[in-house]
Amino acid sequence: MSIVRKVLAGLSVLGLLALLCIPVRAGPSNEKTQMTFSTAVEVPGLILPAGTYIFKLFDSQSVRNIVEIWNGSGSQLLATIYAVPVYRRTVTADTVVTFETRGPGAPPAVDTWFHPGDHYGVKFAYPQMTARDF
Repeated sequence: MSIVRKVLAGLSVLGLLALLCIPVRAGPSNEKTQMTFSTAVEVPGLILPAGTYIFKLFDSQSVRNIVEIWNGSGSQLLATIYAVPVYRRTVTADTVVTFETRGPGAPPAVDTWFHPGDHYGVKFAYPQMTARDF
């Protein structure tokens, strides 16, 4: 093997090692979603009047089930809610929010929130829930 080939081979190996050592930080998606409700809705600890809100996951690499709810402009944090991770078999291209009906006169309660393209979402836990509700 010629000296040029040995040098090129050595540089190639060093280049690959350098690439392996570069820290790659793929920040988690906060799954920010703007939602508009035509009627009041309940989230744990709060009734949201009809209007537009921003739901997003708390910015954390490890905890993916803390939901922040902001006003429509994103200028005021209204609630920080610890939710329960849930799985769905079928992924959709749209945001999916399910609601739970409450008693007469009570607004519907946000039950689950799935971001487009994700198998995992969150289920909002309300004080009256029991283990069998999950």
